[in-house]
Amino acid sequence: MGIIAQHGGKPARRLFRDALVASASVPGVFSPVLIRVEKDGAQYDELHVDGNASASLFVGPAAAYFAVFDQSVLRDAQLYVLINGKIIGAPATTHTKLGPIVGRSFETAMKHLSRAQVIAVN
Repeated sequence: MGIIAQHGGKPARRLFRDALVASASVPGVFSPVLIRVEKDGAQYDELHVDGNASASLFVGPAAAYFAVFDQSVLRDAQLYVLINGKIIGAPATTHTKLGPIVGRSFETAMKHLSRAQVIAVN
């Protein structure tokens, strides 16, 4: 987001806004955001949704992903784990309409997936 903001101008502002809206676009509840991208001179469209749909957990440094094979890469390293969302919470009620039920189902599934990922990293 910082790199996008550094470019400035209307296209950067539009991309920044679209990325923020996409990050809150829970599948089944909100529409995905169409973002035009360019790679190797070719332009195409991508649909983007909340990042929690694909990866709710970020581990840094990147070497931590390979620690399963070689523990020595993390000797004396500090490990940072960022969670996109909540992994605990109080019970809540859900309105009996399709949108809220789908949203709550997705939220619950992602919460349990995130818990499993934290345990796996541990």
